[in-house]
Amino acid sequence: MLLGLLAPVALATPKRLHSVGKHTAQEVVDKLGLIPNPEKGYFIESFRDPDTTAGNRSVSTAIYYLLESSVGPSIWHRVDAAEVWHYYAGAPLTISLSYDDGNPVEDVVLGPDVFDDQRPQYAIAKNRWQRATSLGRWTLVGTTERFVAEQLPGRGPATYVDEAVGSFNLVLRFSFAEGGDDVALRMLKPGHTPSSLVAVKTADEVAWMRYLKAKTTIPIPRIHCCSSDPTGELSPLGLSYILMDFFQGTSVREFLQKLPKLGVDADADAKRSTIFEQAAEIYLQLYRLRFDAIGSIAEDPGSPGGWRVTERPLTSDMLQFALGIPDCPTDHWPEAPLRRSDDYFDVAAAQHRVQLWYLRNLNLPHDDEIKRDPAEAAKLARFRFKAQVGFEQLIPVFHQEGDRNGPFGPFNPDLDPRNMVLDPDTLTITGVFDFEFTNAMPAQFARDPPPWLVGVLPATTLDKGFFPWFLLNYKRHLDVFLDAMRRAEARMGAGGEEETPLSEMMLESFTSHRCWFNYAANNSGYADALYWSVLYKLHPEGSGGPPKLTPQLEEEMERYVEHTRKQLAAFEEAWVVTKRSMSNAP
Repeated sequence: MLLGLLAPVALATPKRLHSVGKHTAQEVVDKLGLIPNPEKGYFIESFRDPDTTAGNRSVSTAIYYLLESSVGPSIWHRVDAAEVWHYYAGAPLTISLSYDDGNPVEDVVLGPDVFDDQRPQYAIAKNRWQRATSLGRWTLVGTTERFVAEQLPGRGPATYVDEAVGSFNLVLRFSFAEGGDDVALRMLKPGHTPSSLVAVKTADEVAWMRYLKAKTTIPIPRIHCCSSDPTGELSPLGLSYILMDFFQGTSVREFLQKLPKLGVDADADAKRSTIFEQAAEIYLQLYRLRFDAIGSIAEDPGSPGGWRVTERPLTSDMLQFALGIPDCPTDHWPEAPLRRSDDYFDVAAAQHRVQLWYLRNLNLPHDDEIKRDPAEAAKLARFRFKAQVGFEQLIPVFHQEGDRNGPFGPFNPDLDPRNMVLDPDTLTITGVFDFEFTNAMPAQFARDPPPWLVGVLPATTLDKGFFPWFLLNYKRHLDVFLDAMRRAEARMGAGGEEETPLSEMMLESFTSHRCWFNYAANNSGYADALYWSVLYKLHPEGSGGPPKLTPQLEEEMERYVEHTRKQLAAFEEAWVVTKRSMSNAP
């Protein structure tokens, strides 16, 4: 079964390790201008917020701190506000923590290797005793004290509550001693966004959050402050961040997953329909927003509506490839906003070609021996190549000609119940968040039905090989969602420019399979699996399969097969060396 042909992109190994480890502690001290710390080690305050609290205390400060192993652990101490530690360079470092209540000391290792139970960041609650120990020659860390404390008038000191970790971000939740809503401090996880994209990724998301909060009734968090420049004085953490309202509630995805299956319980079906109707209203509001180009936005008081597309689109595929493919070519990336929808599909096709030729992924078995049959590898390579060519040939079939010159609309690939919360008593959706990779896009993307209706995403079923089951169950849930959409359309009235109700266009997208073509366009890792599951049957020749390759494409395909053979041979050779080194390890 040709499903899930490509595994998720793995992080690439840098071409050379950073040279900072070659330097002595004294060289780092001199370079950063550090001074001796009474608690041992060296430090310097790198940021002090000019805003102060009622007690004339800065609302936030940040320091660099270097500790050598030769001096032993730092002195036990505690601070009266939450403190966030960040690993920067050198050896890992152990933070020992205690409330001095008779319980054992808790040790946390701060370091870069998250797969060895090290943490790039760690938040320490206020009034907790702490000390640090370098596990090598020296360690450079940073701490941020009182970043959130008393930034909002009348709330008193802030207290760290808990944290959540996503694919690209770390979110720290804080409450306030004197009441008021909790806030969320969201930061990019170090190493999960290429440095060249850090600023634009955060700036794009902030712009979309502010725009959508102003133009819709979608419950989007209010942003209190943010910085897309980790080197600037507005970024005391040394990281891009967003400080925004924290929405309490139950995850919509978890709530839906706990409901009985559709059609089993009338009360559960009614709850599902109520939630679907609110989601439908969100999709309707987004669909009725219009832009004249493809990309991200910025505020522009001189433009109609006060906002316009000013930046090139940054997509999840672009970031994943830049992060996970060594020397990933980016010459096909747009340098400015796109003016035609077919220009975007050209970019998508180029992304598929990059994945085909540059992603070093052989889908080898996870066991000790390499059992890949070269003939099987060649067969799989040909299927991949034909899927990539077939996708490009289907662009004229599924690209909606009337959308070529716009208007374009907001499209968020992660508009999903896992990024929504609700009040379980009233079933009201109270928060929608995570707008990274939102762009003004070809309008046909906004006419697709939501992929999450079954409770599992298409990508998961493609990986596991039960996409036919997904399609069967999806149609039943789609019928419920479209009924909810029709109620929302009746309540909200006509959308002005739209000629056909969005509910009808979503149904047409599903029945024509355009939604799966669009999904493949925006999710390169699943394009080949979707092609061989659904799309290969839809070529206009009516042959029920992909068109025959031209002689030139046949030659290129065989070059790709040879390319795959060389990759497999190199992998097998490296695997032998790796196994030998592992067997000789103490």
